[in-house]
Amino acid sequence: MKKVLFSILVVVLALSLGAAVFVGANPDGCDSVLLDSVNIGDPTSEAVHNPQGWTNLWSGCGWCGPDGNMRLIWGDGGETCALENNWASVELDAGCNWATCLKVDHLDGAADDGFHVYVNGYLVGTYVDFYPTNTWVTTEFDISSGHYSGLLTIRFEATGVAWPSIGTFGQVAFNEIKLYGLPSYPVTIDIKPGSDPNSINLGSKGVIPVAILSSANFDATQVDPSTVTLAGAGVAVRGKGNKSLSHEEDVNGDGLLDLVVQVETENLDPNTFQDGVVCLTGSTFGGLPIKGCDAIVIVPPE
Repeated sequence: MKKVLFSILVVVLALSLGAAVFVGANPDGCDSVLLDSVNIGDPTSEAVHNPQGWTNLWSGCGWCGPDGNMRLIWGDGGETCALENNWASVELDAGCNWATCLKVDHLDGAADDGFHVYVNGYLVGTYVDFYPTNTWVTTEFDISSGHYSGLLTIRFEATGVAWPSIGTFGQVAFNEIKLYGLPSYPVTIDIKPGSDPNSINLGSKGVIPVAILSSANFDATQVDPSTVTLAGAGVAVRGKGNKSLSHEEDVNGDGLLDLVVQVETENLDPNTFQDGVVCLTGSTFGGLPIKGCDAIVIVPPE
């Protein structure tokens, strides 16, 4: 009864503050591409995901997960509830993709089964304990604002104290953890800033300025100019060091520095144009893939 009353208070408080009970949960669902997953409790799956800090394998119990297996996060392998053992982690690989969402299958039961979720050391969400009896829950955490790619360490930390009734083993059980994402992070670009329409003469031997715009969630100055291509054409280089022609400038007057690159006109590939739209691709220095598109007009007419 105490847990039911506590859960109701949590929900009421969260709603009164305009917050969700599952802090960091993804309201749109993990509707992108599955990048990687691990089945906690399946030794074969675990072997390639570097599990750390988990308890011994639980199997065959009435609440042992959808496939009958699980591990818990409050334990050190010997399944003790020492405070320093209130965490566990796995590694999931986003590859050369933009990781946008984590989907986690976990058990919420009679104990306080709330937990924090961290990606590469950064807090991305919190599950607030809710159910009064053993209930398997799937919670989705939106991690899209983190611009994550490559190998990610996913760490879970219990937020409640160890339940006295289970002082000899852990709590907060997990089964399957899935990582979703998209091939690239969407950015806004402006071909020939200040020009409308964006006229391009394919016979020109010059360069085309292209601005990659920053936003509240994206710092364009972190884009590596050497990785940028527009319609198959790379950024022009000059000098003995083959330095990419680029500079930082607040192109649109929003107070944020943007990245302006100079693309070789003669290397543009007309076969990549789609209905007067060309796209730019590249990646940040941290490896996040990006993509943005803008309209152009070819002059003189082909």
